[in-house]
Amino acid sequence: MNKRSFSKIIIIVASVCAVVTFWFATTDNKSARVADNPLLKPADKQNVNLDPNRVVQHAKSLSNADINHPESEHYNELHSGAAKFGDDDYIVDCQIEQSSSDNYIKALQANLPLFKHSSSPELQLLYAQSAGMEFVDEPRSKLELLAGFNHNHPKNLLGKVQQLSECMFQNDTQYCDTTFEEQIIALDGNNGATWLQIAAFRFQKSDELGALIALKKIMSSAIYNEYFAEQVQTFTQSMADFSDMELSTRLNFAIGMTTLGGGFQELTSYCRQATALEADTLELCLSIGKTMQKQGKVLISQLIGVALQEIAYRAMGKLEIAEKLKQQRENYRLGGGSELYDKASMLMSFDESLLNHWLEHFKLGGEVVAYDAVVEEAILLSKNEYYEPCNKKSR
Repeated sequence: MNKRSFSKIIIIVASVCAVVTFWFATTDNKSARVADNPLLKPADKQNVNLDPNRVVQHAKSLSNADINHPESEHYNELHSGAAKFGDDDYIVDCQIEQSSSDNYIKALQANLPLFKHSSSPELQLLYAQSAGMEFVDEPRSKLELLAGFNHNHPKNLLGKVQQLSECMFQNDTQYCDTTFEEQIIALDGNNGATWLQIAAFRFQKSDELGALIALKKIMSSAIYNEYFAEQVQTFTQSMADFSDMELSTRLNFAIGMTTLGGGFQELTSYCRQATALEADTLELCLSIGKTMQKQGKVLISQLIGVALQEIAYRAMGKLEIAEKLKQQRENYRLGGGSELYDKASMLMSFDESLLNHWLEHFKLGGEVVAYDAVVEEAILLSKNEYYEPCNKKSR
């Protein structure tokens, strides 16, 4: 595994966001997955240089943008965070060994059977999510394992949401019934991201009225949070507490086991079918799009929110606004495509305090804020001549 491919694994959301957004806005392919779990325990925050007031202030400057007018400067700020960094800024450039891929597989082969019998719910869930991997000897399906996990841990929201995501792909009547849906609503019924998955689930069951109710619930929800950072942080830390796996392996596997979305295909298809005469539907799609753009923490959600606005405005005949939204969505590059973002992302696989710096900012301000913060911190750390993260075997 070379440096570039590993870096793209670490910034998996950023590296695919533009392609996925365009994909959902123009085709009928399968949806991605979303990770949801506010109950996850935080990782050790020691050495995380975090200023919550500064993060919240910057996040508000993004979320309070006048998104009715995509030509405004505030709207553009969401699409570029690299202007503050110069060409002379330096970040330590660590290299991933070519043998890392083989070591990764060996580490998982050695530890996954132990996760299965661990007393840690997080590790048990990781094992359930690993079902179907070619080197995992497990006769039961992922859905069956997730259902068993949720039976034993009825208050674990992450398990419920991952089961819901799996249900959307399999539509299994045994593990994906109304009772299961009610359990998720009881745990996270005030989160728009969860309601989007429920809406998609109902669309797949041909319950269009129920799906419409769920879509409207997005607008009345207090939050829209995919819990991506919370999930990565918890899984990475739980593996550190249990095993001697290196940080790069733990981070790689944790990201691979997160669910990255659900419901995008169904929502964009629903909005795309609306005509200019269906004003209520278009207004709903427009409002949901703005909510996803303003409140979504994961960049994919924000960009799909932009795509929904584009669809609605185009159907309304507001072609100039729609075209501006399309151009900004398609041309988006996190940090303007700066190489500094790749280097900072790579550095997180060597320096766990920097990784937690990214994750804490991600939870507070979202992905755009988090990547600005981690680049800024990586530049600051790299100015210290005694900073040698590449030689550190972090676990």
